[in-house]
Amino acid sequence: MSKASVTAFKADLQRRSEKLRANAASATEFAAQDLAGAIRGRAKVKSGNTAKSVAAVPLGGNRWRVQAGGDLTTKEVREGSGKFYDYTRAEEFGTVTAPAVPFFFNTYRAKKSGVKRRAVQKITDGVLS
Repeated sequence: MSKASVTAFKADLQRRSEKLRANAASATEFAAQDLAGAIRGRAKVKSGNTAKSVAAVPLGGNRWRVQAGGDLTTKEVREGSGKFYDYTRAEEFGTVTAPAVPFFFNTYRAKKSGVKRRAVQKITDGVLS
């Protein structure tokens, strides 16, 4: 193997590595946003706050978290109690008096394999050519 061909091979590997990193970042964000959209679509639309609270949040380093709840869905348990509860948990898991109306984990489980498959395809697109 000549020195020129080794240099060309290293340059090709570097190019593919950079493209792979860029594709991975894009695919990870796409997967998180796709899952968040699906979960948002399954959220109960009583006030609309549960659906509004679903978000894909970047954690840094190509990592994302899809979450629901927070300030929009947290309210006082009983007026004057001083104790607060995020009612998205009650919707997802139910309470003693209300049945569960799941929207988060069942959607995640249903979409998990498809999201992973599309993400892997998006990562490898163009890298192998």
